[in-house]
Amino acid sequence: MWISGTPGCGKTILCSTAVENIIDHCNDEPNHACAYFFLDNRAAQTNLSLHHKVIRSLIRQLCAQSPSLPESLRQIYGSGHQQVSTASLQLVLQDLIGGFECAYIIIDALDECADRKSLLAWICEPVRQKRDELHVMTTSCREQDIRESFDPIGHLIHVPLAGRDADADIGAYLDAMVPQMVKCNARTQALVKKVLMVHVDGMFQWVVLQLEELSKCFSPRAVEAQLQSLPKSLDGLYDQILNNSINREDLKRFLMWLVFANHPLEVEELAENVLVVCSSFVTEFEGTVKLAHMSMKEYLLSKRIESGGAAFFGINEVLSHSFIAQTCLAYLLDLGKVSDLCESTIQSDFPLAPYAAGHWISHTQLGYCDDSPLRQMTMEIFSSHNNTLINWVRLHDPDQVDPFERDLERPAERVASPLYYASIYGLQEVVDHLLRNGAYVNARGGEYGRALAVASFKGHYSIVQELLEHGAEVDAQCGEYGAALHIASHQGHAAVVRLLLENGAEVDQQCGADGSALLRASSRGHADIVCQLLNRGADVNSSEGRRCKALWVASYKGYNDVVQLLLKAGTDVDSAIHDGDNALHVASHEGHLAVVCLLLNNGRNVNASGRDQGSALQAASQRGHYAVVQQLLNHGAGVNTEEGHFGCAIQAALYAGRKDIVQLLLDNGADVNVLGGHYGSALQASAHKGYYSVTRLLLRNGADVHAQGGLHGSALNTAISARHDQVVELLLDHGATAAPEGHTLHNAAYAGQQEMYGYYGSTLQAASFAGHQSIVRLLLSYGADVNGPVGQHGSALQLAASVGHLSIVRLLLEHGADPNSPGGQRGNVLHTACYEGHIEIAETLFEHGADVNSSAGKDANVLHAASSVGHLEMVQILLKHGADVNGRAVGQRDSALQAASYGRHLAVVKALLEHGADVNGSVGQYGSALQSASVMGHLGIVELLLEHGADVNGPVGQHGSALQAASSVNHLGIIELLLEHGANVNSPVGRFGSALQVASSEGHLRVVNLLLNRGADVNSSVGQHGSALQAASFGGHLEIVKILFERGADVNGPVGQYGSALQVASSRGHFGIVDRLLRWGADVNSPVGQNGSALQAAFSGGHLRIVELLLEHGADVNRLPGQHDSALQAASLGGNVGMAFLPLKRSTCWSESDARRARNNLQRKIYSTTQ
Repeated sequence: MWISGTPGCGKTILCSTAVENIIDHCNDEPNHACAYFFLDNRAAQTNLSLHHKVIRSLIRQLCAQSPSLPESLRQIYGSGHQQVSTASLQLVLQDLIGGFECAYIIIDALDECADRKSLLAWICEPVRQKRDELHVMTTSCREQDIRESFDPIGHLIHVPLAGRDADADIGAYLDAMVPQMVKCNARTQALVKKVLMVHVDGMFQWVVLQLEELSKCFSPRAVEAQLQSLPKSLDGLYDQILNNSINREDLKRFLMWLVFANHPLEVEELAENVLVVCSSFVTEFEGTVKLAHMSMKEYLLSKRIESGGAAFFGINEVLSHSFIAQTCLAYLLDLGKVSDLCESTIQSDFPLAPYAAGHWISHTQLGYCDDSPLRQMTMEIFSSHNNTLINWVRLHDPDQVDPFERDLERPAERVASPLYYASIYGLQEVVDHLLRNGAYVNARGGEYGRALAVASFKGHYSIVQELLEHGAEVDAQCGEYGAALHIASHQGHAAVVRLLLENGAEVDQQCGADGSALLRASSRGHADIVCQLLNRGADVNSSEGRRCKALWVASYKGYNDVVQLLLKAGTDVDSAIHDGDNALHVASHEGHLAVVCLLLNNGRNVNASGRDQGSALQAASQRGHYAVVQQLLNHGAGVNTEEGHFGCAIQAALYAGRKDIVQLLLDNGADVNVLGGHYGSALQASAHKGYYSVTRLLLRNGADVHAQGGLHGSALNTAISARHDQVVELLLDHGATAAPEGHTLHNAAYAGQQEMYGYYGSTLQAASFAGHQSIVRLLLSYGADVNGPVGQHGSALQLAASVGHLSIVRLLLEHGADPNSPGGQRGNVLHTACYEGHIEIAETLFEHGADVNSSAGKDANVLHAASSVGHLEMVQILLKHGADVNGRAVGQRDSALQAASYGRHLAVVKALLEHGADVNGSVGQYGSALQSASVMGHLGIVELLLEHGADVNGPVGQHGSALQAASSVNHLGIIELLLEHGANVNSPVGRFGSALQVASSEGHLRVVNLLLNRGADVNSSVGQHGSALQAASFGGHLEIVKILFERGADVNGPVGQYGSALQVASSRGHFGIVDRLLRWGADVNSPVGQNGSALQAAFSGGHLRIVELLLEHGADVNRLPGQHDSALQAASLGGNVGMAFLPLKRSTCWSESDARRARNNLQRKIYSTTQ
């Protein structure tokens, strides 16, 4: 549908309404999609007026509504192309459209497209094809080229908006807006509507502007006067508004900016008064200002304005650009006076600076003339390495990928020379001036290193020529980009390449990772440059850089002309390999038929192996390139070659879903039962993808329906896991079985061959787990054993129960599934359902005879399982069905009560106690229920258990008594509660000693104080640490050490596993504690502990400061007890050579045996360290 009309007649309003309605329609239709674009040419270079932007936007919108991305989109962005062509994007869009039942494309203001010829061609092509799924609507003015493009389309619906077609809508608009905008009595408002409707002639924009003018009238008389002088056309109305302007000069300047700015500007960038001066001509949205309508721009630029009363406002394009450029340059020159540029300065004092920095060049180039002030202003910018140039580059670096990304803190030395930046833009006059005034032509700086390199990159021939004439080094390497020849070859600037070669550029010079100029030109398809380089003697077989030859990269990109040139020049076809893939392989993979033919005709081995995709035939099959496959087969490609990710070509073709290629391969002798590859076999690949017709084709060609292998074990399992019901039924009809007794698949399961058996066991188990009810029913109807051998995760019933598939559980039970069969990770199906909390499934199992007290896996019964994870309702159901509240399975250590207490499930604990759970039942892994709750810090459960008679000093578990358990994890409230209920503060049970020792070891200062205040024995010597003092010394808790000493701890008291407190602190390197203990009278030569004396312990740990401290306090270096015969040997065994000399200085007894052992220890340590 094409809606045409005069400017301002409401086409865009109509279009936006259509968009809203169609989106609502698509929301109700799952396979319908809508995409739209509103073209806008009100600014000079806006992205809203370009053909490729339209295509990209439509693709993005349709992708968001499509369940999957089209393969063509993956290919063009997955093949490494930096910039995708518009033609490629249009093909992607066609593929996207084909994926919907209905696709609605709406494009408004077609006449505002800057390159509308190509956009028209794209619109007309699919429309002429009469694609059923495509519906296009576009609006525009009645331009001749648009009409000529649409006229040949017979099924086009043309809706010309005539003068009175929109009157009803305009009337409704006036009804709503007149009372808001015309602040007069009702009679005057009615007169306004009546007069406007007489003259409107279908022009929405005319009405909008008239109301704008009428809103400035503050009395009925003024309104009536305005109505009497009413212009009858948009042109007349524009003339009236322009001539009525008070600030004529300001208005014209603003209009120049609004028409020719490169993008819409913000209010702050122009001036606050722009909205006042231009009120009738602009719209403001979220701070951005635009012309109110495209018709305004068209009138200001037209010849019509020149003959009217508003001729002063006629805008000339060149003069406008010159004016804008001068404004920008003046701004930048003023900005050059700012030495410390920052964001706040820009926002407050120079809001237009970012625009000026980014666009002055383009406006200068469009508005330049010999006598223009621009010439002198431009020279000032480049006059020297001045602050104006530096600030410009900080705001807008033309050398970067994103030049608009500001770097206000860039140091001046990182700004390239003026010659460099002039060369970027091809400013010939500036370059001449700089060179005449002594600019250094080979100055380093900038992204490309030198002026010659960047001029070559941009293709500025005359500037390259001048730079060379002034002594530019032609072969100078410019970082990662190479020399000028590499850069120009890569960019495709043939004339510049010729100029560089004529000036002596080395043709085979290598550039790091990117190789030679020949490789660069080949990689971009620049055949003319490749020809030049070859004629100059370029080495066609060079493989430097990324170690790929020019032939390989040209084959990969599909540059037929380049490949032909390289082959003619004698390139070695068989050595063109990169990352394991040869030229033929990559050309086949990318579908470049002409290149494939060239390579084959020049002797390339058709069966040479590639990397992941195997042979060239497999690569072409996988990507669905039928013609390439056919060509390779014609040249003798091995159709059954087994290699690569897919195993063989037929599996690769199935990955692409290409039945035609599968048939072609079969016609050429493909073995349908070749095993291997990612899917296991061709039949499994087809089953995985759900290709019904291809699966049938394979079966007709002898595919073995029982073949085993692959991830899921068989084709049937594969189809089930992927939920392809039709394929499952097809396989069953052809004799596939669900692994019956005696079948190879069944035997493989019991032999432990998981890769053959599949992850879930049988096909029935796989379908049950995946929730495929229809497939489960189908398998049962074909005789699947409902209680067949279990897989890794149990029976079919257990698998269905584990993920909550109630309907499948019922179906299996109805077909005789045993609700009490053992196996699987949880032991049986009831245990599985209880652990996962599937209440309805548990009830269903009870209805079919499940034993509530049966033993389950994991050494636990079902009540324990439900209690451990806190499923209260499940626990109540189990108790209702007779679960033994104190029962335990064989090998089960914890009761349900202990499990619930450890899991912090208060409600479950309460329910179990109410049903008679033994609160002091035998201890489990974490002790009694009370100890479990104490260590997990649940005060409420502890209170509840104590209320029900829990023994506060009961049998110990892993954490000791309940008091010790709470002390170990710093649960102060629970400790106080336990003590109030008679907990023995000095109970010696548990591996870590008393509660005081546990708290001291862990560093819980408040708990230590509480226990001491409640009578804890400070010198109790039980547990692995000995006393509390030794425990605190071991943990390095100085504050607790101080408190214990103040409370009477014996500094030389009974020792623990690691010796005295001094020895423990010395071994652990706690200098502050060692120092305190020595001050308090610790025996420095006490011989006890596994590390011997304190000195030996410090030497063994390598703690030099502590060694010196102990020696200062009289430590004997020759004491023998401990695992080291002396301190010297402890030091030498520790490998600290410097420390080994400390005991020598202090020693009075230096025996030959001491020396020998110390020397041997040091030698071993040195040897192991150097090794």
